[in-house]
Amino acid sequence: MSSTVFQVVDVTKWEVAAFETAGLEEKLWLIEPATGRRWLYKPVTHHANPHSKLDPRQGEDWAEKISAELARLLSVPAAEVEMASRDGVPGSISLNLKPQHWEMQPGTVLVGALDPEYDLTRKGGHVGHTLQNVQRVLRGYAAPPGWPGLPSEFDAFDTFAGFLVLDAWIANRDRHSENWAVLRGPGPSDAPCLSPSYDHASSLGYHLARSKLEQILASGEVGNFATRKATAHRYQDGKDASLVDFAHRALARASPKAHQHWMAQLSKIEKEAWASLVAGTPGMSDVAGMFVVELLEINRRRLLDA
Repeated sequence: MSSTVFQVVDVTKWEVAAFETAGLEEKLWLIEPATGRRWLYKPVTHHANPHSKLDPRQGEDWAEKISAELARLLSVPAAEVEMASRDGVPGSISLNLKPQHWEMQPGTVLVGALDPEYDLTRKGGHVGHTLQNVQRVLRGYAAPPGWPGLPSEFDAFDTFAGFLVLDAWIANRDRHSENWAVLRGPGPSDAPCLSPSYDHASSLGYHLARSKLEQILASGEVGNFATRKATAHRYQDGKDASLVDFAHRALARASPKAHQHWMAQLSKIEKEAWASLVAGTPGMSDVAGMFVVELLEINRRRLLDA
């Protein structure tokens, strides 16, 4: 099986345009010298405790890159991602999704305007973040324009349902209301639309230590991890639901064409395609690679059989 090894872009000398304040981790908006485009640089997390179940060097960079490539295979609109290094610190860079002079509003703003009970700062932080409310706030928004493989008749929620299919496939547990957004243009002819998907670093068991992965693989417990750990806890109505079940709830709310499309797209993707992506990703251990390949196979089957 052949694979293309992904490059690691050295962004040490890229100019810092701004600091990103959203989220817990330190992030930088950098300017690509050759093009002037802005990319968001996110370093990987390092943990000092050698006895932790977490990987001392977590895999946000390879999880972000693989997830972006899987989104492309699935025809889910998503940010362009490259693996990167800055001052010797590994990380990833994601291309800015906001067109010049446009406004990007996260789901937090939209849901907060709809539901007076919504408060991101409360314990749990997800009151009001429900599928029903997401569908309500996305009414009147178009799908991201110009994305290959996305049906022209899709609206924003049809596309958002595809985001949740991707989340279920990659075991992304972090689709909170700041991890999806809409785009509003400056002129009356600029149709407001759903932003492409972004921030998929909390996926594919990126955080698990080698010893934990070896234990899961040796005991045949990858399927158990997929069903018990990968839950839609970032939604008020999803905390007890698996990501697979939650994706199908979204598909049931979307148009019939959306359900047909996303399941057809997923069914066309062969194991060799994602195994090749994993094989070409630097920074992954062999154990992490085996785990990811098996996890994707199990979740694909669960989605298609549901």
